[in-house]
Formats: sequence, C-alpha cells, structure tokens
Amino acid sequence: MSNKNSNIINITNNNLDKILKKSKKLLLIDFWATWCNPCKLLSPIINEISYKYIKKIEVYKINIDENKDTVSKYNIKTIPTIFFFRNNKLLYKIYGIQTKSNICSLIDKHLKLFSNI
Repeated sequence: MSNKNSNIINITNNNLDKILKKSKKLLLIDFWATWCNPCKLLSPIINEISYKYIKKIEVYKINIDENKDTVSKYNIKTIPTIFFFRNNKLLYKIYGIQTKSNICSLIDKHLKLFSNI
C-alpha cells in the first residue's frame, strides 16, 4: 500500500522477498517504528528522496514492530536503518539519522556505477 502524497510504499514480511526478487532498480528500504524520534526526523528526507529519484529507484518503508520476521532475518538492531538492494542483493546499509546529501551521494554513486556496466 502506498502512502497518499508519497512515492514510498509500505511493505511487510509477506511481500518483501517478492519485491526484492522482482525489481531491477535500486531499492531503498527504510526500517522504522512509530515511537522512534530519529525515524520521524528521517521520514521527510526519505520522502524528498523518493521524489528526487522517482524514475531511478524504488523507496520502501517497513515497520519493525509489525514485521518481526524481517527484523530477525536482517538482524536489525538499530533504527532508523536503511538498506540498499539491487537484483535481490544487499549492497550496503546505513544506520541512524542521515542527511539528505549523504543518502543522495550513496544513491548517485550506485546509479553511476550501474550506468557504466
């Protein structure tokens, strides 16, 4: 299900694997919780990024309280945590509150690498 006014899709334990296997784009997955203040600060940044890279990446959010299987599978210990996947492979992960420029530089780096292949 998509958020209104957003390009971000909320995902669950049930559809994460399917999304990872199906997508050929760079995926940004934000692990968060409703009670997490750093997550609340990061949320508008993630939303801006979802628009900036609208045709180039896919942006997802997964609530850790509602998706314990995924939290265990990926050993999520800190939130917010952002994972980047491509072709069903975890490329890198970042922890804690991040600046928009830091996240964008990681995305740009990957997109540039991929465009050279």
